[in-house]
Amino acid sequence: MEGRGSEGAATKIRRYPKRKRYMEEEFSYAISECGESVVVSTNKRLISRLIELDGSDVDSMVDLANSAFASLNWLQTDYADFYAMVKSFISYHSKLFVAKKKLASLSILSHHNNLCAELNYAALLLANIESTFGNSISQLCLINTGIMGTRQSLKRLEEEFTQSEKKIDVVKVERDKHATSYVVARPRSKR
Repeated sequence: MEGRGSEGAATKIRRYPKRKRYMEEEFSYAISECGESVVVSTNKRLISRLIELDGSDVDSMVDLANSAFASLNWLQTDYADFYAMVKSFISYHSKLFVAKKKLASLSILSHHNNLCAELNYAALLLANIESTFGNSISQLCLINTGIMGTRQSLKRLEEEFTQSEKKIDVVKVERDKHATSYVVARPRSKR
């Protein structure tokens, strides 16, 4: 968060002691008449500048206030009420600045906690996926073993089939030979 400030920044506003008036009465009246417009102008300018800063830099607010109060003190005016209001205003902004900092850190902490929760959830999902993957690999190995056994059985059956075909061919040849002998011998036996 930008800006400078601390909770006790308003305590840095200087309070100038009242100066004794060393002027003659006739000059005092003229200066006080001119001084009032300068006081009003100084007060307005200070308020305007403090509002412009919007509490973003409390130390600058204190510096501006001290500068304005030094001028008001030089003019030998009574600015006690104005001093109290400005001090209260700066104190409020100082506390607000600290509160915003705390809120920002809480927001960051909350964001960190959310990220940790998401990370834990992702880790849990990963563990479940790893478990499912491991089970799938185990099933694949079992199926592969079954396929290998089936291939061996199929190969053995193919070999038996081939042997049976050869036997059938041998038996067929022998049958044909006996059938031919029978056909040849049959007409002889009828005579």
